[in-house]
Amino acid sequence: MAYNARLDALEDVPADGEEITQLRRLQVGDHIATPGKIEGVKYFHHGIYLGFSKGVADFGGENILDAKTRVVDVMEFMNGRLFRINYPSAHCLPPEETVSKALDLVDNPSNWNGYDVVRNNCEHFATFCKTGKAASRQVIEVIRQALTTLGQSIKKAAKASSGSLS
Repeated sequence: MAYNARLDALEDVPADGEEITQLRRLQVGDHIATPGKIEGVKYFHHGIYLGFSKGVADFGGENILDAKTRVVDVMEFMNGRLFRINYPSAHCLPPEETVSKALDLVDNPSNWNGYDVVRNNCEHFATFCKTGKAASRQVIEVIRQALTTLGQSIKKAAKASSGSLS
């Protein structure tokens, strides 16, 4: 069974994510994600599905210092739950081109920059392979939330200071 979900909360389901409960529902070239947690911060780890016997191309490692493009076993990639990231078809590269980009970067890791949580993470890698454009919705959402909070704090401070001048 699969369901479509669009949630703002990163903790539950990635934006435009469809939970996959049966691996046979995956298609070669799918952008997939699985939940993770580092020091209490929830996130999604992303990759490109190459096929059950071939694995998942991702950008990761034991830690961010040794992160590199690689192929891992599907079961090793999964962390309990698995999601397919859905895109409007007009924004996607054909599955064979997605896989080709992913494998080219795995075979030539120097063609992919080093890990940077904001500018070059696993979601940037998977999105680039799937669409030709590197982007991270998780990073965009965190920045958006931070700017909203900052804006609210500035408004409160301005209101408090203008009130104290009266």
